Amino acid sequence: MQESFNLSCQDIEAVYTRQVLDLLVVARDIREGRTEDLADRIESTLEGHLSQMMKFQESPNKTACFYLADELYAASDKKAPETLKSALAESKTALKQILSKDCFAEASCGGGVDCHKWPTSLRPVDPDTPDVMGWHYIIGSHCGFSWPFFWKRDCGLPLGLKACTG
Repeated sequence: MQESFNLSCQDIEAVYTRQVLDLLVVARDIREGRTEDLADRIESTLEGHLSQMMKFQESPNKTACFYLADELYAASDKKAPETLKSALAESKTALKQILSKDCFAEASCGGGVDCHKWPTSLRPVDPDTPDVMGWHYIIGSHCGFSWPFFWKRDCGLPLGLKACTG
């Protein structure tokens, strides 16, 4: 059952500001040489976030999260929790259905005067500019949203998820 909700402009601004704040902390920690600490902090919370997300409806963004989490677990010294292993494995198969087949060049978000870029580290991709060293993008994704209606992720270019290797 899907619940309806009303958010005030102040609530929406708080969500957006929190995302920007998170990006700023990540950038600061990287610049100040605290990458290992940053990675440890992120990895220590990952199981809780992904466990909560297992209850979410299937979506391209959910698949992308589990796919990247699986890659992160594989690249780190931490083992994937047993409770997440099936969802992590399924994301590899489902990824083929949510990503562009070909690779495309990175671009700026654009999207027009009322299109506000999501505060994200995902790269906007131009689906009209093939690039073998570019990105596979998440089909149906958008780099921007209409303010203050952030749930209308309906503007701007798609977001790249997986780098291409030529």
